[in-house]
This record gives sequence, C-alpha cells and structure tokens, in this order.
Amino acid sequence: MEACNILLLFVVLFYSLSTLSSNKIIRGIFAFIGACIISLQIISLYFTQTFIGYQFYVHCNLNAANGFSEYFIHHILLATSIFFGLMYFFYKTFIHNNIISKTLIFFCIILSSFGILSNPTFRKDSRTLISLFSDEAISFQKTLDKNNMSKYTLARHIQCYNNTPKNIIVLSLESYEKLFLEDEDFKYLTPNLRQLKNDWSYITLTPNTGSSWTSGSIYTYLTGFPAFFGIHGNSIFQTSYHTEIASISQILKQTNHNTFYLIGNAEHSGLKDMLTTLSIDSIIDDRSFENIYPESNYGLRDKDLFEIAKSLIIEQKIKKEHFAIFISTTDTHAPNGIYDKRMENVINQTQCKNDLEFMIAAVDFMVGDFVHFLEQKNILENTTIFIFPDHLKMGDPTIFKNKKRDLFLLSNSDHKTLKINLDKKIYHQIDLPEIILNGADINHNAKFLTIFIGNDSNYLENHIEQLTAININGLLRSDTTRIPNRFKKQDASYK
Repeated sequence: MEACNILLLFVVLFYSLSTLSSNKIIRGIFAFIGACIISLQIISLYFTQTFIGYQFYVHCNLNAANGFSEYFIHHILLATSIFFGLMYFFYKTFIHNNIISKTLIFFCIILSSFGILSNPTFRKDSRTLISLFSDEAISFQKTLDKNNMSKYTLARHIQCYNNTPKNIIVLSLESYEKLFLEDEDFKYLTPNLRQLKNDWSYITLTPNTGSSWTSGSIYTYLTGFPAFFGIHGNSIFQTSYHTEIASISQILKQTNHNTFYLIGNAEHSGLKDMLTTLSIDSIIDDRSFENIYPESNYGLRDKDLFEIAKSLIIEQKIKKEHFAIFISTTDTHAPNGIYDKRMENVINQTQCKNDLEFMIAAVDFMVGDFVHFLEQKNILENTTIFIFPDHLKMGDPTIFKNKKRDLFLLSNSDHKTLKINLDKKIYHQIDLPEIILNGADINHNAKFLTIFIGNDSNYLENHIEQLTAININGLLRSDTTRIPNRFKKQDASYK
C-alpha cells in the first residue's frame, strides 16, 4: 500500500507538470520523463520489492539479461504498455491555465514532491544510488583508517594456524527462501531439505542491503562486505587482478584447498571476473563443457552442476587433496522457474501448481540426492557442507501471503563448531564467511566487517558510501595487459 501511494504521488506530480504549458514539445518531454520514471519504479518494485536503487541499477544489464529475456516476455510487454499508456495520459491531458488552476497545479506539485521525498522507504532505497559516485582515489589502508577499520587484516597479511582443516561444500540456492522449508503450503515440495532441517544445524539468516541479488550475495558470502562498487554490475572487476579485501577463497589458499566455483554461466553480471579477482582456482560453467550437456540460454542446468560436482569430488578424494566447492543453482530463478523436462522422471507434475513449484521440488530432490551421494562416499566425514539461498525470491511475492520472509542456513556442522549463539545474535549474510571458516575448523587472523559493526543494526544502510569506497580501493587494477606474475590468472576449467 505504501508503494502504491508513492506511485500515485508520482502520477500526480507528472500529471501536474504536464499541464503547466500549452507547448506540445514541453508537455511531450514531461510526459516521456514521467512515463519512464514511473514505469521503471514499477519494474523495480515488482522484481526487487524496493524502489529504484543500487540493486535495480545492477540488474539493468541488457547483455546479462539477454539469456533470460524469453522468460520475461509477458513482463516486457506489460511494462511497455504501461509506459505508452502513461505517456499518452500525461501528454493528452491539458488544463486551460488561469490563476486558479495554476495555483492548484503548483500546490499539487509541491505536495506530491514533498510526499515522495519525505517517505522513509523511498529515501532508504534511493540512497543506495549515491554509492555510484563514491570513487575516492586514496590508498586502501587510508580508506580503512578513515572508516575506523585500521585493524582490518589485508589479504596479503592473512595467516592460518592449523594444518588439518575440513573440506568445504557451499550450495547457494537461487531464490530458495526460508518459507519453502517452513510454510505448510510448500511442505509437499521440500521433503529433503525439511529432513536436513531436522537433522542438521539450522538458523534463520537475515538478508542485508547490498547482497540481495546473485552476484552481490556471492561477493558477500566470500568477503563479508555488501557488494557496492559505484559502477554498473561488476564491470569494475574487468580490469582487476587482485583485491586486498580478505576473502574465504584467499584464506583457503593458505590452507592448500583447491577451490572450484560451479555455476550455469559465469559471464552473467561479470561473475567470472569477480571470482578470478577473488582467487578462485577453477570457474566451471557451460563453456567448460561445450557440446556435452544440453544447450540452454543461460548455461548449465542445476542437474548438470550436481553431476559435475560429484565427479569433481571423487577426483579430489582420489588425489587426497583438500577442496572447497561452491555451487550456485539457477533453475528456481524468477519469474516462474526454468523448467527442466528431465526431472519429470522423479518429480510428480500433478502435485505442482506451476513451473516454479516443479523446479522447487526438483532442486529439493537434487540436494537430497547430492547429500545421499556424499554420505555413501564417506565424504561428509571430513567435509562441512553449507546450504543457503542467495537472496529472497524476486518478482511477485503473493505466493507468500504477506508472511515474514527470511533466508536460512543449513550445515552438517554443529552450533558449537559454527560458533553460533542463537540467544544473543541475529545472523546476516555478512556473517557467512566467519561461519563457513568456523565450520571447516580453519583458524585464521582475518577480521571481517561484522566484527567492526558490533550491534549496530543500521550500519550498512548508514555507511553505503564508505563501504563502496572500501570495496573500490581494495582492488588492484590495471588498464594494461601487464599484470604481475604472482597475480596472473588462467581461465581455469574442469577437465
């Protein structure tokens, strides 16, 4: 309702502006601007449940979205209709200006502008755009000192103190939020994850700003920082070859883990460049398996990713190597899942209301099958597994019936090892790096952002510009092809 009121104020504002002049060109300009702003706000509210901010800006990437366009054709047509409908309404509306009507028009403009700008939700969402202008050319250490983080451990200073860490498996499930595991309406879709919820450690994980899209979530759970970079998508990583921000992947270098990231298509949102900068050894996606797995518009399907992961794990076990495997699923992507016909052999279509529910059930089956494989091969004896959603479901939220929405964390490690105290702390996405390293029995000297925040629940929202400056200045970048040998990366693929 609050969002509807703000949209209505936008309509009043541009309706009023378009009536100020009888000049058709001026009215056309106001009509075009108004239709653009309102249409984009509606799109942002639908997909992100927020007004236009950094998250929306990141997703305005036509190249990355190209592979998904066929799944959003109805949304594209509806948005186009709204745009032209609004433009026609604003342009054709004209009130003969006299002193009374002009007074009323100015009164409407002032009131609607004040109503929009004074709304706390609109201000909060819009503030994240300020991070686009945060690009201070100062040293990383000075940036940390300036933000009371002088004791932060730079990546080059990371040390680890034990030689017998566990292997790590991380499953980041696309849009697979907590209600799918707890709400009775979805009980028949998630039997395997619900069983793990009873058998393993299970906690509520609260979403935090800067981590509510896939690449942002990945950056956060690897580094502990929200993904603000003041630039479109993750294009800043195209000229980056290293970062001084401590990350799980850099710490795992010290413990001699082989690190692998499995995802359908690493080109989306600049993920390949980001993961390479964060020192992931091997990035495995559809380009690693050309002409082997079924082609799709966005890369490897989840079924294929899990099969590849199984082979990879067996290979690492035979070699007796420490490994850390990170898997990002995609098949439960908005708006209605990415249907995989091959799963009809194991999922009963008749019990699912739509493609999204079918793929929710399919991913649940894949996770259960994968965990069963790990148990059969005795992998879990020396491996800690973590399962969590990358972010809340984007798009239409009506399936949740206005219920409280959150994320979750599942792990076969106990609360004591994870160092989780459910009585004293609310855990956010930025807490994941420390939790993951605790679960793997890795002792280290790294200090993640959450340590410096303390109990300030509004820290991230109030320090967007500062966090952006830290993310940017932590990167070592080069606009030439001359990169120090110790930081050179190869386009690794799984053989």
